[in-house]
Amino acid sequence: MRGLGLVLALVAAPASAGGPDEETASTTGEELARATLVGVGAVESVRSLQTVTVAHVRLEEVLKGDEKPGATVLVLTSDPRRYRAGEKLLLFLGALSDPGLSGRYRDLARHALGNPEGDERLEVLRGYLRVQAIPDEAARLEALRAMLLSNLRDGREWTRWNAVRECFVLAARDPPVLRAEDLAALRALLAQPVPMKKSLRWHVLATLTRATLAPLLARALGAAEPGDRARAVTEIAAVADPRRDDLLAQRLAAEDDAGRRARLAEICGALGGDLLRGALRARLREDGEPAVRTAAALALTWCDPSAGDALLQTLREDRSAAVRAMAALLLARLRDRRAVGPLRSLLASRPALPLAIAAGTALERLEAP
Repeated sequence: MRGLGLVLALVAAPASAGGPDEETASTTGEELARATLVGVGAVESVRSLQTVTVAHVRLEEVLKGDEKPGATVLVLTSDPRRYRAGEKLLLFLGALSDPGLSGRYRDLARHALGNPEGDERLEVLRGYLRVQAIPDEAARLEALRAMLLSNLRDGREWTRWNAVRECFVLAARDPPVLRAEDLAALRALLAQPVPMKKSLRWHVLATLTRATLAPLLARALGAAEPGDRARAVTEIAAVADPRRDDLLAQRLAAEDDAGRRARLAEICGALGGDLLRGALRARLREDGEPAVRTAAALALTWCDPSAGDALLQTLREDRSAAVRAMAALLLARLRDRRAVGPLRSLLASRPALPLAIAAGTALERLEAP
């Protein structure tokens, strides 16, 4: 969650041309931050080759990027049905990796104009660009917040949906960005008598939960003393919302800092639950940092009755001697005698001394009467 940079694009969702029905559809802020060139253009012609389709687009307006209005750019896509001659589109395009291919772009997202949703997208995009032009970061963030609050109260469906998704991103920031009036506007959406699409309702509720969790998580992750951390985790456990564990699992997977991921693993282990157990198993299998895999292994023993299965696999397969040593000792603590054979095989392979000591200690404990 760095700077403001834009704050609008902290989540890297895949490019999409979809609307509010798609829970993974990108917000306009996300699309803006990913794109090298953003503009309004008319499709002049489309040519399908063997593996790629090339659309010739004449730019009528350039909102971001180095091209000039009136220029014709080539847009490359793998979908031959994605562009049709004569369409007027709002385009989000990415530069090709070869600098020699100027005027040619990758298709990231495209939205038809001349319809209510497309026109709303363009209006919201212009608002983002006005925010982005503010030089002071604090003023920029305040302007963004004010714009989203106005859009939450807007009667148009897509504008409201996009604002909810952006608020979902902002709700995770520390220090908090969303204020009481912003959260009240979100709650007001839930109170409206008109039916609400499932994905919009989920994001409203998840934003409110995330706004509650964010300061508690910040305290838990930043606490220097174990007692302070334990109190913060107790407060997190008291958040009685079914979305809590989903949000924590997402945060564990998305956190960039290995030290914070390790602490998040400990928090997830203290809370337990199916979603968090699954998230911990994923970290134990996939995380690139041995310290995080070690923390996930320990956390699983707190919350997963079948932790021995994952630990046995770790003992046999993990590429880090330190993580394998921790798995050996944890299997001994669990009194899982299935580890006896793998431990004997490990010792027979003459591993490095620290791993040999851990494996020998674990084997001795498991074979003791």
